[in-house]
Parts: sequence; structure tokens; C-alpha cells
Amino acid sequence: MYSRSIRRMRLVGCIEVSTSMKETVPTRTLFAHGISPSDSHAASGRAIVFFFIINAIAFALFGASSSSLAQQDIPTSSRLTSLAAAKFPDLTHAERAMLWFSDIENVGRGDIAFAGPSTNRQDSSNDPKDAEKWDHQREIRATLIRWMLVDHQAAALMDPAGVQVLGARITGPLNLARVRTQFSLALARCSIPERIVLEFADLPALDLSGSYTGEINGHGMHVSGNVVLASGYHASSEVELDTARIDGDLDCGEGNFRHAEHPDPADPLKTALSAYIINVKGNVYLIQSSFDGALMLGGSTIGSDLHCDSGRFINPGNVAILAPGASIGGVLYLNKFGNLNDFEANGMVDFRVDSIGNSVDVENAKFLGARGEPHGFLGGGMSVKRAFTWRNVTLQNGATFDLSGASVEWLLDEEKSWPAPGDLRIDGFQYSGFGLDSPNDVKSRLRWLRLQPAGLHVQTYRELAKFYGDGGDEVSALQVLVAKEDARYLQYGWLGRVGGSFLKATIGYGHRPLLTVLWSMAVVLFGWLIVTLGMRAGVMRQTWPEASPEARAGPYEKLHPFLYSLDVFLPFVNLNQRSYWWPDAEASGDFAVLNRTVRLRGSALRYYLWLQILAGWLLSAIFVAGVTGLIRND
Repeated sequence: MYSRSIRRMRLVGCIEVSTSMKETVPTRTLFAHGISPSDSHAASGRAIVFFFIINAIAFALFGASSSSLAQQDIPTSSRLTSLAAAKFPDLTHAERAMLWFSDIENVGRGDIAFAGPSTNRQDSSNDPKDAEKWDHQREIRATLIRWMLVDHQAAALMDPAGVQVLGARITGPLNLARVRTQFSLALARCSIPERIVLEFADLPALDLSGSYTGEINGHGMHVSGNVVLASGYHASSEVELDTARIDGDLDCGEGNFRHAEHPDPADPLKTALSAYIINVKGNVYLIQSSFDGALMLGGSTIGSDLHCDSGRFINPGNVAILAPGASIGGVLYLNKFGNLNDFEANGMVDFRVDSIGNSVDVENAKFLGARGEPHGFLGGGMSVKRAFTWRNVTLQNGATFDLSGASVEWLLDEEKSWPAPGDLRIDGFQYSGFGLDSPNDVKSRLRWLRLQPAGLHVQTYRELAKFYGDGGDEVSALQVLVAKEDARYLQYGWLGRVGGSFLKATIGYGHRPLLTVLWSMAVVLFGWLIVTLGMRAGVMRQTWPEASPEARAGPYEKLHPFLYSLDVFLPFVNLNQRSYWWPDAEASGDFAVLNRTVRLRGSALRYYLWLQILAGWLLSAIFVAGVTGLIRND
């Protein structure tokens, strides 16, 4: 496909040829053909008008597609081109286009130099995936780019726009290690198969949008503007930006990153993009990006938001995203961007970050993986100043949801997005409350706590009880504390379950000590009934007071069944009833109940009273322990 400038040049050439013919054809030749000079002048005029019309039509059809006509009109020579040609003979069309764009004398430059035949950025001829089909004239030597950025004579002839080219094939490794330059570098939709070294380089801006590159080493580099690896960017090997400093944004939106074809044995994580201890003052955009391998953000500092919206992070059985110790000043987005796909990760997503200055938004997200392989979301230890949202989340094949040790202001979740039993880890998780649309009732939240792995998780129950208590819902808070003790005694086997059931029924594990009063009243009232029946059956016999074994004159102490039951039940209390009366084990008698005669043996009544004495001691001890807090483990 021809560019607009080539088309215009051909049309203008036709007009020049016609004009020249008018001036040079002899008059006699015209007469020989039966054409008068006046007729020839008229014909020539009509030809000129005709070609002008064609030129205008061509400009209307093809002119609008060009964003920069002037930059394609490459002069045969300029000071910067001449200087470069002395060091790099046989300059290609692409190299001349790049040099002329960067030349300070080019006052009519567009936004970028076009190495190919089309000035349409999205034209298929500018797609670097087909770079093998490009001819030699689209090649740019990497050493020429370096020369432009480091040579002082070249720098004096360059425009501040820097080096900017689209649709070129860069040949040779591009080594800019420790280069400090005032010029930006933009190689858009280029093919750069060999290694790019930017180690400790200092650039105003770096743009590789839409390009296909091999390995990149940007360790320790400093970019005062934006770094762009977006808009269809493809990396066939690891991109390393460890300890880099970026004063603007790191834009990897719609970028494609892949681990090395033959991973280093020292890199078991199969790293695709390594950005350890990176410092980005702006945003990090990974919107709709695709990763075949791990994204490493450990220890990174991001001044604003981290966008992983609609991203696809695939590293099965391994780590998909690893960001321990990172700090994010704004929002962490793991969700769906607009009408794009859901966020998707196959492998562990580890955001055990230090702090998040705003909130975490995990919505319309899928955490995929095979059963038995590590996968899911790790947010342990993260500190979120505002809300943590967890909605419309898919957790496949036992994916983990871990917020152990984390702290958030509000948890906005939903029951359908909770993990399977045993896959929720929230030990040490602290929160102020739940969202209005989140489950807030105590039954739902107790189901939530029971999704934790087997074992006792005391803090999680205390935290939930605190939430209800701070909100004035003491009843729900008490239910949570009782549920905590249920979990405690369940781990002690059948004996623990029996003992726990008794403590729960009698004293609410120490959280409801007044329950013992009700049980005591029930025991005393039942004893009153039994002693009354024993008195009617005639099995209660007089006995000597313990302090006076000899016979006494005068009336004998009267039996009061209610006081007798109290005297038997209450330890350390003597109502002088049990000392005067006791069931006769050898006696038996009848009493009537609902027109039926029932026989009662004195020995049976004696056994009951012994049990009541023991119950009195036990319930009294439990009551004291509950009131003083000896049983509670808060």
C-alpha cells in the first residue's frame, strides 16, 4: 500500500511532464499532426486543469489518513542525518525517518516517525508480529539509537521530542545501561527481538507500546515520566524492572508478558515481569494485561492505584502475583473493567502488603486452579484504611481466601463468594464492621467462622463478638462467645463434649452465670416435691441433732419440706432441718398421685438427697467461678 506522499509525488510528476512537453514540442510537429499552436495551448491548459483535479481528489481520499505529512517528506540531507551518516553508512529509510523526526530543524514534525509505508498506526503493515516480512529499509540499528542518546554532537542537533519511531525492526541488542539523557525514547509497534538493557539508565520517558520485545533488563533505571508497555505490547521473555524509579505511571494495560522459554533453575516461579522494590509515584496499570508466568511486586511502593482490572494472570501450580511488603497509596483493583472480562488468576495471588491507603476492590474475579495446587487470594497482614470488597468471586477447587492478620475498616462481602469449608483463614483479622448489603446477622456470621480450618480460632470469635458488642447487640455478642466455647470443647473428644454441654447448659460457659440460679431453683423445687412425697409416704424419720445425741424433752423440730430441700442443697448453710430428719432406708410407704397409689422407698429418697447435696456443691462452685470469671477465657 502506498503512502499519501508517494501518491502525491506521482501526480505532481505527471503535471510537470505535461508542462514540459508544452514548452519543448516544436510547432512544426504540431502542424504535422493537424494541430494549431492555439489548439495546443488549449489542450495543454485542459491537461493541467485535469491533473489538478486528480491531485485534489487524491489528496481528499488519501490525505486524511496521514497524521504527519511533513515527517514523511524526508530531506536527502540534514545536519543530524549527515552527522549520523558519517558514523553509520548506508542509512535505511527507517533510520533516515527517525533522524529527520528528531532533527531540531524539522519544524513540521508530526507525533512520531513512521518506518513503514503507512502512516496509519493501526494499519496491518505496522503490526510487528509480521516483522519477519518487513524489508531491509525498515531496519534501525540499535547502536544508532544509542549514539543519538549519548553523543554530545548529536544531542546539540536533536529536538526535545527525542527518539520516536513506529513500525521499525531494531537490529542488534539495545544497550542503554547507565545512559543519562534528556531525550525520551519511544519505539512503538516495533520489533526488538534482542536484549534491551536499561540498567541504571535515566530517561525522561520510555514508550514501547505495541512492540514485540525479548528480554528487558531495567534494573535500577529512573524514568522521570511514564513507562509504557501497553496497547498490545508483547514480551517473549522476562521483563525486569527491579528497584526502578518511575516518577509518572507504569502502564502495562493490554500488555502481554511471558516467562523465559527456558526458565532459569534459580527462578522456580517462572517470572514474567519482575518489579521488586520498584517505586512508582503514579499509577500502575495492568488493565486487560495477560501474564504467562509470575508478576513480582514484592516491596514495591505505588503512590496511587494498582489496576489489575480484567487482567489474566496464569501460572498454574505456582505464584501468579507476588507482592509481599508492598505499599499501595490508593486502591487495589482486582475486578472487571467496564464490559471487559473478569479478573482471572490461575495460581496464588499474594497481596500480603504493608498498607493500602484507600481500599481493595475484588469483584467479578475468578481464582482458578487444580485441587491440591496452591491457588487463591492471600491478603494476610494487609492494612486497608477503608473498605475491602469481596463480591461475585469464584473460588475454584478449594481456592484459599486468607485475610489472617489483616485489618480493614469495612468488609463488604456476600455469602455466595465465601470459600468452601476449611479454606477461609482469618486468624488475627480485624475489622470495624460489615457493609449494609453484607450478611450482618449472627447466624450467618457464625457460619462464616465455621468455614475456617479445623481447630480453635479464639480471636476470630472475639473479634465478631466485639463487633456486635460495640454495636449494642449484647445478645448476639453472647451467642458468639458461647459458639467459641462450643468450638473449644469439641476438640476434646466425647468427654470434652459432655463436659462442655454441661457447662453450656448450666452457666453458658461462664458468660451466663445467672443460669446457675435457675438450675438451683429447679433443684430446690424438685427436692421440695420429693421430700413432701416422702413425708406423705411416711419414710421420713426423726433423728437426733448431731450436737445433741441424747434424748431431748419437749416438742420435736417440725419438718418443713421446702426448708429441708434448701438445707440439703446449700453448702455452708444449716437450717436445722437435715439434722432432725432423714429418710429411713428400711421403710417404704404409699402416696396418691392422680387417683393412683405409688410406693416410695426411703432408700430411693436417700439416694436422691445425696445427689442434691452434690448438685448444691457443684452448682455453687460453678456460680462462683462464673461470677469471678474463672471459667471464661476472654
